[in-house]
Amino acid sequence: MILAMACSLAASAYIPLVREGVKWVYFEEYDDSPDNGYYSKGEYAMEVFGDSVVNGVTYKKVFDFPLHQTIDYNTAKPYALVREANKVVYILFDPEMNIDPIGYEHLLSMFGDIPMVKGFAENEWVLYDFNNINRPFSNISNLTPEYTYSGTTEVGGETVKMYTGNGFISNNIIEGIGYVGFVGSCYGNWVLTTADYYANFDMIGYPMSHSELSYLADAEGNVLYKGPAYTKMCDVNDDKKVDGSDLNLLINAVLTGNKRYNYDANGDSAVDGADINEVINFILGN
Repeated sequence: MILAMACSLAASAYIPLVREGVKWVYFEEYDDSPDNGYYSKGEYAMEVFGDSVVNGVTYKKVFDFPLHQTIDYNTAKPYALVREANKVVYILFDPEMNIDPIGYEHLLSMFGDIPMVKGFAENEWVLYDFNNINRPFSNISNLTPEYTYSGTTEVGGETVKMYTGNGFISNNIIEGIGYVGFVGSCYGNWVLTTADYYANFDMIGYPMSHSELSYLADAEGNVLYKGPAYTKMCDVNDDKKVDGSDLNLLINAVLTGNKRYNYDANGDSAVDGADINEVINFILGN
């Protein structure tokens, strides 16, 4: 058993988290309450593209946008600034920069008064340390799960390490992908990896906001890793898979007008032929 574990560790290859040429796609849903009946779901993407030099330190820009939209990197404001060195990922918090009125100030509000581990440059903190997975959260251990090595998984044909938290929320951090999900009152993605540590009390009750990794893709759109939410957009009958039964349900819904709110398979806030095509494309692509 010890030999097998040693072989597993030796076979794993480290994939940098902060890299261009890949797209993180996250499923998100909002449920106001059963009484009010408002529900929506969709997917958004995050990409790393371009450099930004702050106080002589080079950071990579992180952008977020609705999945089916394209953005102009020359004019869009980044969601965050990050850098990686020696398997450590740093994030820059600088209130004077005011990079994004929504995204960046959200980061500041989430992390600004939290005793995170300082980085080397001014106003930067450690977001991940893949040499010591629990290091970034060591100052707030009373609120966080403790991560432990739980094996390997494949990302784009590479075998990488995975760590699982033992806290109130069971979740994973994966090399090359980061934090994969969050249930509670705040959005979760690899940049907001510590959101769950401060909002566990929001797990129960409404309104409910939920965000978790759907998949990681390369520049050509090829899926490199399927996350826990991979089927959720097209799984309109909630049986944890996407097949002909979902397609039949959607066709019947469009023909009869019985368009339930969770039948929106493409995230455009309507239930119509486009959702049927979305499910067909998903089935053909898998």
